[in-house]
Amino acid sequence: MTRRSGKEGSAAVHRRGAETLAQIFERTPAVAFKWAAVDGWPILYASANVASWGYQAADLCARRQRFADLIHPEDLPRILAEARAQAEQGREGNRHQYRLRTAGGEWLWVDDQTWVERDEDGGERTLNGVVVDISDSKRTERALRLAASALPAVLQDEHGTGAAIDEMLARLGQGVGADRVYLFENSVDPRSGELLTSQRYEWCNQGIDPELGNPALQNVPFE
Repeated sequence: MTRRSGKEGSAAVHRRGAETLAQIFERTPAVAFKWAAVDGWPILYASANVASWGYQAADLCARRQRFADLIHPEDLPRILAEARAQAEQGREGNRHQYRLRTAGGEWLWVDDQTWVERDEDGGERTLNGVVVDISDSKRTERALRLAASALPAVLQDEHGTGAAIDEMLARLGQGVGADRVYLFENSVDPRSGELLTSQRYEWCNQGIDPELGNPALQNVPFE
């Protein structure tokens, strides 16, 4: 009886630990997965916060959704190659970045850290992973690349700098899907020495009212 109670107690502790871990994931942007280590990586477990991407964890697991089918077709060959290299080299973990389809058909950039859970013979039994949406940082990277690509035109255009800046802002706005992109110019009040900033250039997407010329955005003190 004592031995059985000990086993039951251990199982209860394990269950509470698993429940606590699940609750932690539900309060973070990181989604936990367990995949079968077979073709397509069928989903065996997904934390409840996968609902933020439009999916229901129970549904994904019940139909053994192939995770590979959720990866962008342009990214999948690279991910498969990286996974093969991981297996061939006997590495216990890997990290990937790729686009993942939401239930609504949108694409998110995600960072995926995966590690192997092995069976008694050392073979891959399951794969465990933590997947985080990094779309915002990818948009920032894209904006920086677009700005860098437009900057030479701004620097070289001695007589039409304004037009070059307008073009750069348009590239940035269209590239990241923004409603509005603007550029402020800093100055110093000659009387008070106070540092001021004023809006000088602006690009607006269709349907967005421009703010260029708004007195509230001129000579704004830095605070």
